[in-house]
Amino acid sequence: MRMRGYTLKEMSQILTQHGWFESHRKSSHITYQNANNENHNHITLPDHGRSEEICRPLAKRILKQAGLLHIYCGM
Repeated sequence: MRMRGYTLKEMSQILTQHGWFESHRKSSHITYQNANNENHNHITLPDHGRSEEICRPLAKRILKQAGLLHIYCGM
């Protein structure tokens, strides 16, 4: 099954629904941390415009890093 791309807004909503929060912004990147994770993982999202789509390979890596790939991609 081919995964679709996500906009920054959609990806931000997915992460916040699953316990991630925005820890800081720097330039054109937003860093999220997981409130439930003890080893302080972080995920960085590119902010190159709210309507611009995050490419599929990057969206897949972000979801995999967040532990959500099996939910949104069926893998």
